[in-house]
Amino acid sequence: MIKIPDIAKRFIACIAGSLVLALMIGKQEGTQDDYGLAFRQAILSPRVVVFLLIGVGFFAALTYWASIKPYLLKTGMRPLLIGGLTVVIAQLLLKWLDPLGDGKLATVAGQAGNTDGLSPTAKLFFSYHLYWFWLLLTLVLAGTAIVLSIRALAWVAAVAAVIGAVWAYTAHASVVSFVAAVDHSMGANVTLIGYLTIAAAAATMALAKDDVADTRAFIDRALAWRPGMPLVVLGILAGIIAFGQATWFSPQARNYTL
Repeated sequence: MIKIPDIAKRFIACIAGSLVLALMIGKQEGTQDDYGLAFRQAILSPRVVVFLLIGVGFFAALTYWASIKPYLLKTGMRPLLIGGLTVVIAQLLLKWLDPLGDGKLATVAGQAGNTDGLSPTAKLFFSYHLYWFWLLLTLVLAGTAIVLSIRALAWVAAVAAVIGAVWAYTAHASVVSFVAAVDHSMGANVTLIGYLTIAAAAATMALAKDDVADTRAFIDRALAWRPGMPLVVLGILAGIIAFGQATWFSPQARNYTL
């Protein structure tokens, strides 16, 4: 009986998991005439390479976890990962324009990138998948700054993240204004939050005195600085959204603000 090494079992499990993920995510649907259609569309197509790379990434992380873990404890790394994941989810899974097809960013970009009348910056954001390129650039800059403790590069990454946040938000606003339709999508807003989280992570590293993060001590200092201040800030933000941007979705499909 052939004994399979543990590392081979781990690799097979990660690849199998990536294929399951490919089946779960996508537009593929089966039919009554061909039950294997969805499988072939998900697995036997170039898109599967992306999911295979995700599986390989998980395999590498599990295999070399002891070497990777110290970097995850560095100041700013955890909020960087949270912010990056937030932007990925927003750009991949959330809607960006309700009235257009499935409303996903890829669908909106396919139309907006070739639409005359949009602002040049909005068209640029939606063209050539630049929204993915900018996210990758920002993550690379911020990740490099945090791992190597380069404060100047951290400020550059923070600026890049703020630009990404404003760029995504204004590009979406330009599209909504152009189509003049009712839209309650959250993709652009969540992208804004994700980019600002990345900016905060980079700025935290640039201002930090220690290379290793102490999350509990940071939270204790933040809460002890002015008791009740976090709730005040949260209340102000919620109030601004409620009285400013939030709208009621009426039966007549009108966005009435306050």
